[in-house]
Amino acid sequence: MRPVQARHRKQHGSTLLVSMIMLLLITMLAFTSFRLASGNLKIVGNMQQRNQVLAAAQGAIEKVVSNPLFSATPGTALPTLSALDLPTPCVATPNTTCIDVNGDGATDITVRVGGLRPDGSYAPCVQQVKPVANASLDLSRPEDSSCSVGVGQTYGVEGANSGNSMCTDMLWEVLAEATDTQAGASAAVTAGIRVRSSNDDANATYHCN
Repeated sequence: MRPVQARHRKQHGSTLLVSMIMLLLITMLAFTSFRLASGNLKIVGNMQQRNQVLAAAQGAIEKVVSNPLFSATPGTALPTLSALDLPTPCVATPNTTCIDVNGDGATDITVRVGGLRPDGSYAPCVQQVKPVANASLDLSRPEDSSCSVGVGQTYGVEGANSGNSMCTDMLWEVLAEATDTQAGASAAVTAGIRVRSSNDDANATYHCN
C-alpha cells in the first residue's frame, strides 16, 4: 500500500504545480488584455480630441468666410463675442474665441485666427494682389458690373487704357489654430480666400511677407 500512497502524493503535487502554472498564464493573459484595451481607449480618446480641435479650427475659418467685411477689418476678422457669451475662463481678444465642447460652461478649446503681426496682434494676411482686367469681367454679375465703372490709365501716353478694371482680386491666407486647454491637443487649418474689392480698398498693410 505504501507505493500506491506515494504515487497519489506525487500526482497531487503535479496537479498543484500545473494549476499554479495555468493560473499564472491566465493572469498574464488578463493583464495583457487589459493593457491592450487601455491603449486602444487612449488612441480613440486622442483621435476624438484631435477631431474636436480640428472641427473648432474649421468652424473659425467658416465664420471668417461668412463675414463679408473681414478683408476691410482683418484685425477683427473673427467676430468678438461678449463675456456673457463666452465660457469661463476666457479672455475676449480680437481674432480669438473659446469653445465649450461638453456644455459644462468651461473653456475646452481656444481658437486663434491669423498669424502674428509686428504689433503683437493676430490677423489674416494677403498672399497676392492682382488687378482684374476689363476683358475678364462678367457684367451680368453684380460684383463685376461695379468694376467696369471708370477707365484705368497707364504710364507714358496720356489717356491710354491699361486694360485693368477698377477692381483688384486679393488672395487672403486665413490660418486658424485650435488648442485643447485640458489635453493639450492642437490643430491648425489654413484656407485661401479670394476677395474682390475696389482698387482704393486694396489692403496692402496686411501682406504676408
